[in-house]
Amino acid sequence: MTTFATESPVEEAEALEAQRAGFLRGGGLLRAVRALSRSRIGTAGLVLVMFWVVVAVLAPVLAPHSAYELHPDQLNQPPSAQFLMGTDQYGRDILSRIIMGSRSVLVIAPLATLIGLVLGILIGLTAGYFGGIYDEIVMRIIDGFMAFPTLIILLLIISVVPPSATIVTIVVGVNFAPYSGRVVRSAVLAVRNLEFVEAAKMRGEPAPVIMVREVLPNCWRPIVVEGTTRVGYAIFAEAGLSFLGLGVPPPTPDWGVMVNEAQANMLFAPWAAIFPSLAIASLVIGVNLLADGIKQATVS
Repeated sequence: MTTFATESPVEEAEALEAQRAGFLRGGGLLRAVRALSRSRIGTAGLVLVMFWVVVAVLAPVLAPHSAYELHPDQLNQPPSAQFLMGTDQYGRDILSRIIMGSRSVLVIAPLATLIGLVLGILIGLTAGYFGGIYDEIVMRIIDGFMAFPTLIILLLIISVVPPSATIVTIVVGVNFAPYSGRVVRSAVLAVRNLEFVEAAKMRGEPAPVIMVREVLPNCWRPIVVEGTTRVGYAIFAEAGLSFLGLGVPPPTPDWGVMVNEAQANMLFAPWAAIFPSLAIASLVIGVNLLADGIKQATVS
């Protein structure tokens, strides 16, 4: 720990506070936002993500037909002026179902990511700050959890409970927690021994206060990048579970369910699977581009 032998206690406290503020602002949030606005990759990703956000918010207005309405005389129809993306095997408008299905994706994926981040912060913050045997135990548990393939864990958990949007959100979020926890722990290890943290300990502040007030705010950059990246994984996880029949139950519009229902008619009605697959791909690409832009902005 750096000493301030020639300074008064007041000056020393002011110097430590200045160091804390300088570390917190280093590559600060405002500069990161400006850097992101100059990033072509980040801007492209933001445009794609915002496109789908607007579609989800205005879904009832944008959908040309009801997502549930059946047209018995229009089964497996190719794209036309009436149905711009064609119809499925039940005569439902694919475009309307994609538009309405964006809502479930853009609710489940961010909420699942938030759950994983909150749990990951609790795990990583405490493990990184306290260290020692507690850190070793937590890390070995996380290593054991991460040794199993993600899809296998999701299938094992969700196969024993009735499928629903709530269950999918919780299961995906809990599955992400160890990964986020490891990222947060690494960030905490880089901060916990800095002078302003040591000064807070010497002032007698309790550990929870130090972790929340001194340590966590200085770990925001990797947490933001981790959260943005995990949204893309959550979209894939939600769509994959729905495709396997373990996600959002039909007839609720959902992109993974749409691909599942269309696979039996792929040879003579491929549009029923192609368009929802393109929707999934475009949103995931947008999120990943945005995450790359944020990563570049926070390290620049």
